[in-house]
Amino acid sequence: MSVPGVQDDRAGQLDPAPTILVVDDEPAVRRLVRRIIERTGWQFYEADDGEAALAMVQETDATLDAVLTDLQMPRIGGRAVAEVLVRCRPDIAVVCMTGFATDAVVDRWAAAARIPVLNKPFTEEMLIDALVQRITRSRERRRRRRAGSTSGERPRDCSDLIAVARRLSA
Repeated sequence: MSVPGVQDDRAGQLDPAPTILVVDDEPAVRRLVRRIIERTGWQFYEADDGEAALAMVQETDATLDAVLTDLQMPRIGGRAVAEVLVRCRPDIAVVCMTGFATDAVVDRWAAAARIPVLNKPFTEEMLIDALVQRITRSRERRRRRRAGSTSGERPRDCSDLIAVARRLSA
C-alpha cells in the first residue's frame, strides 16, 4: 500500500468526485478499501454481500459511479453482481477483486465481460488505477447516451436486480 495520508493524483482526475460501492463479506477488507477511497476524497458506501449491494444499487439509482465487488461471497456472489450490473446498469463501472487464485473460467469470463479482476492483496495504486479507468469509460458512455448516440433503455427484466442475479446464478 502507499504511504498513509498521501492522496493519489490520479484520483483527482475525476470531476465530480465519484461514488463507489464496495462489496465484500470481510469487514477488514471493507475498512482497508474505505481508508483508500476516503483519502481520494471520493464518496463511499459498503455492503457485506451481493444481495445487499444490488438492493443499494436499486435504491440509489443514478448516484453510483462504480461497484468494487469481491467474487466469493455468501448468498449472491460478486460474479452475479457484476453480470447483473453489466446487463442492467451499464452506466455503473464494475471492478472485481478476489483473495483466491483466478482460474481459466474466471479469466475468460472477466475478459469477455471486460471487467478487471484485482487479486488480493492489491496495492493502492492498482485499486485507484482500475477504478479511474473504469469510471472514466463509464462516464464517457453516459455522455454518449445523453447525446443520443446510444440507447439508455434497460432490458425489461431489470426492474428487480436481485431476482435477475438469482436467475443468472441458477
